[in-house]
Amino acid sequence: MTSNAAFKKRVRELSAQQDIPYAEARSRLLSAKTSTSDAARTHGKNRAADAAMTMYAQLIGTALIGRAREMQRADDALERAERAWVETQERKGLRVVSGGQTGTYDEDGKAPWTVRDWRTHETLATGVSSYDDVTWADNWIDISAADVALNGVDLDPATKVVDELPADTPPQVRSFIGGLVAAMEYEDWSLEFAEWVGENRG
Repeated sequence: MTSNAAFKKRVRELSAQQDIPYAEARSRLLSAKTSTSDAARTHGKNRAADAAMTMYAQLIGTALIGRAREMQRADDALERAERAWVETQERKGLRVVSGGQTGTYDEDGKAPWTVRDWRTHETLATGVSSYDDVTWADNWIDISAADVALNGVDLDPATKVVDELPADTPPQVRSFIGGLVAAMEYEDWSLEFAEWVGENRG
């Protein structure tokens, strides 16, 4: 039986069951058919939207976790590079120190300062004077001098993470994720998040 013949049969059955004219029964069935079709289309659209949102959420999650891992790797690389620099200075007979001004300048242009051993944190010298008069031993070298040696460490891997998104990622989504990833650089919780990822996600 063709679909048209089956439909006509259903119209006759509805007309007989509810004792209504054939035309009214036909109108009711057509209306129900249209509603069912609309509902199916809406359901289909909702499923497609849900699938898209799930995919975007997965992309965002992957990118943020990737950023956290890259930050942890960058932090570890920075620490290794810094320690290597310190060891090089120590082999030269130098003592790596840290510290500096610990308070505000007074009316005479003097401020309190402290110098500590970078490795042991031992206090080596303290005083109150102008910057030019800080007591400084000949074999001390400030840890800040390591900055030049650390310039080669990539501390901003955000671009790498965004570049690794699938090639067909829509530009608007790529831009949004890029903004989220870049924002992590300026938040105190970013390294804590990185450590959490390392502890809980392997």
